[in-house]
Amino acid sequence: MQVSFKQTMTRQNAVALVADSTCDLSAMLIEQHQIGIVPLYILWGTESYRDGFEMDAPTFYARLDSSEQNKHPAPIKTSQPAPEAFADVYQQAHDTQQAEAVVCMTLSQKLSGTWNSAQKATRLVDFPVHVVDSTSVSFGLTVLSAARARDRGASAEEIAQVARTVGQQSQIFVVLNTLDYLFRGGRISGTQRMVGSMLSIKPLLSIHDGEVAIADRVRTHKRAMARLVELARCIDDKPGTLRLAVMDGGVRAEGDEVAAELQAALHPSELLRGTLSPVLGVHGGPGVIGFIAVPTALG
Repeated sequence: MQVSFKQTMTRQNAVALVADSTCDLSAMLIEQHQIGIVPLYILWGTESYRDGFEMDAPTFYARLDSSEQNKHPAPIKTSQPAPEAFADVYQQAHDTQQAEAVVCMTLSQKLSGTWNSAQKATRLVDFPVHVVDSTSVSFGLTVLSAARARDRGASAEEIAQVARTVGQQSQIFVVLNTLDYLFRGGRISGTQRMVGSMLSIKPLLSIHDGEVAIADRVRTHKRAMARLVELARCIDDKPGTLRLAVMDGGVRAEGDEVAAELQAALHPSELLRGTLSPVLGVHGGPGVIGFIAVPTALG
């Protein structure tokens, strides 16, 4: 996902847009919409990688799968960017686009310190920066809404409000393939992990207003996938009323199947397909499949 500002940030915009790497937009969309990306970090054993830059998703999930076969896998964690990293991207975006202001969007501050770093970085530059908590993860639809508002000539304040509203109205449902990573992150107990694994329970999580909750517990992977599509229908089954993003954790074919089902059932006005960033994969584990839904009317 590494994108050079000198190559892509050539358009003059009154407002420049920045996001962290967990927005999960493809390199093509990042270039098309002139988005500056600030990577989080994957800390794997004694090594450190910039999310999407020094460790892309295919490499990460292949290595994670290989690591799972190892009886003593190296510990893996994540870390937010330093304020200076945000300030550098703010400055590059501002200068290259000759922008008057910057709007920066981050994953939920309830799940990461990234928003705090982005906010601190506003004091390191001499132009206005509006930092928006997406209250979400994998928030590419929020970033694209902000880009559309910018292209319509909206002010920085208006763009920030669009991003804020879309983030707050986003609904996310995710099926985990394994409970191991929730256990490693301290989200469940060892007993819950053992019982869940024995019963083949697939937890279905929801993320709303920046908080993670268990929406359902389903026996078998096949039933979990059916439940995922059912939940999307429950949000709004009228054709064209939703924008959707379907994301997977290194299981492209299964993600494509879910996307095809949602396309046939809901006829969304927009459907993005992508792979969760390595940083998000650290917490969800391999085999994750989920969707993000946003009302089309929000732009």
